[in-house]
Amino acid sequence: MKTPDEHFRLYRDSIRNEILKLSTYYKHFKHLTDLTNTYLDELNQAPCFFKATMEAFFSSTILWAAKLLDTNSQKGIHNFVSFSMANTKIFTYSAINKTEVNDLMLKLSNLPSTSNIKTRRDKYHAHFDTKYFFDQSKLDIEAPILWGDFEEIISVLTDIYNYFSSRYDGMNTSMEYLNINDIDGLLSKVKSRHTS
Repeated sequence: MKTPDEHFRLYRDSIRNEILKLSTYYKHFKHLTDLTNTYLDELNQAPCFFKATMEAFFSSTILWAAKLLDTNSQKGIHNFVSFSMANTKIFTYSAINKTEVNDLMLKLSNLPSTSNIKTRRDKYHAHFDTKYFFDQSKLDIEAPILWGDFEEIISVLTDIYNYFSSRYDGMNTSMEYLNINDIDGLLSKVKSRHTS
């Protein structure tokens, strides 16, 4: 049986990895979408691959956001906060302030598209609902999500993670992969070959 300290460290590592996955899936999807402005001809050298890759990143973004935000999840951000609040004695680096935690949880509950992400997960990405199966464009109307919504979700999840992590041992983490732009170099080489 793990001690609360051991369990927190394991939980912290696991929740960090899941937030990082969400951030990575979203940033790759957005970056590839943005690249269609600069490298459309190069992306069209392998259109099936890039379309499938973009769809996979978007679907993964929806699924990971939904898993992390789900209030009924056995694991996820709500459970991470509940565990941490039930074990406040392990936070010896800096004490937990309930008002600060409540403020963070209020930001989490006020995220603009949580219900739309859940709808997309439940009605299309994880299960097929007849209404959306035959007309996926209805999702954009009935469950819209903006770029900024994902960025805000990742920001709030990171703030919550870092709040508890920093109070445990002073550690803060960025949820950014440094090499998110790897594809740019590849597309640039393809473009230079086409223009030479």
